[in-house]
Amino acid sequence: KGKATNNVIGSDQQAQIKSVFEGLGQSWQSFVNNRLPLLKLPNHILEEIRKGTIAYTKAKAISTLKNEDQQKILLDEAIAQGLSLTEIKQQIKILKEQQINEDITLQGRGLNNADEAEILFKQQVTKTSKLLKKAKPLKNTRQQKKLLRLLSEIDTLLTDI
Repeated sequence: KGKATNNVIGSDQQAQIKSVFEGLGQSWQSFVNNRLPLLKLPNHILEEIRKGTIAYTKAKAISTLKNEDQQKILLDEAIAQGLSLTEIKQQIKILKEQQINEDITLQGRGLNNADEAEILFKQQVTKTSKLLKKAKPLKNTRQQKKLLRLLSEIDTLLTDI
């Protein structure tokens, strides 16, 4: 009770599939959670996984970049230089920070296009929201007070809209 049943595959077929994975030393659930979603990756990344030139964990990390050109450049660099997953994640962090800084710079120039301004606003809200969710309880009470004051100001601004 409380669990969804797998009614797509018959129980005999399901048992056969599970036994094949067990024979390979793999878990069916692990395959479903980790490998099956790889099929949703962009084709240029998926192609490199199929060639065996890059590990799927590295490819998944690279696919988190939204800019396809950046994906391709980092993918080529990771393959050519044999970058580790940690190095790839560092590069991704740098690229994402650069993109945010570019967006803020464009915003500071006084965009004329309301759509672009809205996109930049949403990106900044998303970034700030992610940081807030990741933030550990602040040990510095001065920072806590400042953050609470700023959040209160945001609440006030949004209430007045």
